[in-house]
Amino acid sequence: MKASDYSKRPHVFYLRTADWRVYLFQAPTKPRGPDHTSYWTLEENHQRDKETERQRQRDRDKETKRQRQRNKETERQT
Repeated sequence: MKASDYSKRPHVFYLRTADWRVYLFQAPTKPRGPDHTSYWTLEENHQRDKETERQRQRDRDKETKRQRQRNKETERQT
């Protein structure tokens, strides 16, 4: 949605997330309609999805490491 109340920079729009956080984005040019803003919104969603997947991978890696450590401890006890 166009940030009409924001005047520090041109071509700014904002995105409000489900948890009510607000992000301001500056487009390189004036939006050419709803599709242009949709592109930026989709790009933001894509970047957030990539970060979520990276975090999930880190969590899986940590769990794998913990499981290996437990297995080593079990082997030492037997």
